[in-house]
Amino acid sequence: AIGGVSVGEPEPEMMKAVEYTEPFLPADKARYAMGLGTPAQLVELVARGVDMFDCV
Repeated sequence: AIGGVSVGEPEPEMMKAVEYTEPFLPADKARYAMGLGTPAQLVELVARGVDMFDCV
């Protein structure tokens, strides 16, 4: 899971954090981003390897 990256930081910083974190996550498990998700962000995050979201 990737969390704590949508609490007010600029979107480019959020994406950098996701890109940095993604290689450390198991390749055979779903990748979950907590609390993220404008429609445009969902597209970008899927492109960066995220599989699941909970958007609020």
